[in-house]
Amino acid sequence: MYYSTMLSLLLPGHVHLRAQVEEVLDLIQQQADHGALDLQRLSGYIINTMASLCAPIRDPKIRTLQDLSDPVELLKVIFRVLGLIKADMVNFTVQSLRPHLLQQAVQYEQAKFQEILLKQSVSPTFVLNRAYLRLLSWDPNNQTYPETVLMDRARLEVLEQRLSLLVLQASVLLLNSTQCGATVFSSQGFVCKLKQTITALLEGSHNR
Repeated sequence: MYYSTMLSLLLPGHVHLRAQVEEVLDLIQQQADHGALDLQRLSGYIINTMASLCAPIRDPKIRTLQDLSDPVELLKVIFRVLGLIKADMVNFTVQSLRPHLLQQAVQYEQAKFQEILLKQSVSPTFVLNRAYLRLLSWDPNNQTYPETVLMDRARLEVLEQRLSLLVLQASVLLLNSTQCGATVFSSQGFVCKLKQTITALLEGSHNR
């Protein structure tokens, strides 16, 4: 299991090291078949190989392995450190590929956007306006905010709060106009005073 994990850490250029690991693996298998497995030699080889593969940040972990004398505990910690080294290599690979993946993602999005424009004959201005309108009802808990407008997020959230307030005010005014009747609703100063009252009641409502 340890050697299969180490083999998975090797890069295509590690031809000599891969051959060496496989050779030692065959030798250990022969020893195990004859009941003569040398655990000290096995653990020593694993530790040395790990030291050549790991990032400098894992050197202290490797040094602690050399101080363990209990074979069972040593093999447990070896497997744990192997997992850390594998995670480091995966993260390094992802970071290395990230610029290429982002470029591919941009090209894919551009191609899909162009495909939509050709099929639906929608103008770019219409799409942009619709996108900004969607931002005014954006749910940050369930949707990731678009990276292209992160710099304007604060201003857009203020506009979203104002829009919500206007919708609530309009809803209350509409409800009152149908319930109170035209006579009361058309009274001088009634609508203005009602709007002021609504605004005062709804102040800070977006934080609740």
